[in-house]
Amino acid sequence: MHYLQKQILDELRAAESLRYNELNKSGVESGHFRYHLGQLVKDGYVGQLNRGEYALTTEGQQFTDRLSEHRVNPHEMPKVITYTLLINDQTVYLCRKPKQPYKDLLNMVGGKLHAGETAHQSSVREVQEKTGLHIAPPDLADVVEILVKQNGSIFTHVIAYIFIASIKETIGKGHNVEAFARSELENREDLAPDFLPIFNKIMDKKPALGTLIIETETGSVPTL
Repeated sequence: MHYLQKQILDELRAAESLRYNELNKSGVESGHFRYHLGQLVKDGYVGQLNRGEYALTTEGQQFTDRLSEHRVNPHEMPKVITYTLLINDQTVYLCRKPKQPYKDLLNMVGGKLHAGETAHQSSVREVQEKTGLHIAPPDLADVVEILVKQNGSIFTHVIAYIFIASIKETIGKGHNVEAFARSELENREDLAPDFLPIFNKIMDKKPALGTLIIETETGSVPTL
């Protein structure tokens, strides 16, 4: 985003409306300033109330709420995801990831939270999209912060809502999940690195996991 567009948005987010000369306080060349103001109007972020008077549109208010004030380049934000553990008594159903990251490794059903949906809604949607199963709103077991590091540098920062969905019937083939006895999971070598710490915590009802830090080897950088 051009610094002038960011400047205009910062000014308008602090006012009901502003006239053109109030927006262009720094005296930037008029044609240059009008071009960037016009781009914001074209993008739907700024609207003209009266001749020469401007304000943020609803879309503009939503957009600026996601930006860092007075910074042209906003801070990167952690991804927000849901993990849903499908379980039937001592049987656990996991998905084998078809692509990177963690290709061919097993984990809970997971996916990104979409804007406008709750974490519970995201969990239900992801399970339906990934497995074809329709589940009732699952139980929230924990909220975990996951940091994937390599040589001290952060490669992935995720906030994960962890849900448990109790399945009463046996899940057959065709639902993109594999069934495992809970007792056999500890010895498997094809689990995603964040799975067991989270799984053991929620199954044993231990205190909240908080932050899970995963240190990876050089040349192998998984991202969630």
